[in-house]
Amino acid sequence: MFQLSQIEPVADRVVIKRDDMPTMTKGGIYVPQTAKNNQNHGIVLKAGPKSSVKAGDRVYFMTNAHGMQIYLEGEPGKVFIMPELGVVAVK
Repeated sequence: MFQLSQIEPVADRVVIKRDDMPTMTKGGIYVPQTAKNNQNHGIVLKAGPKSSVKAGDRVYFMTNAHGMQIYLEGEPGKVFIMPELGVVAVK
């Protein structure tokens, strides 16, 4: 496992953590784990020096953007390291 402080994205790479999704909707419907794994929005934890997004930006991203997923110590679930090309919009 890695710590966030050990990771320095290069070029236009960004490290993104998916937003947490509730286990139940306001209407009382349970959200399955497969739906949680398919959400495509999150927060930028770190960004490379050539990236136009910065840490703290909320973004929508493509999950199949030639990136990789890793576990970070202290973070539930995986985070994505991907090229900025995978980011499609900033909130």
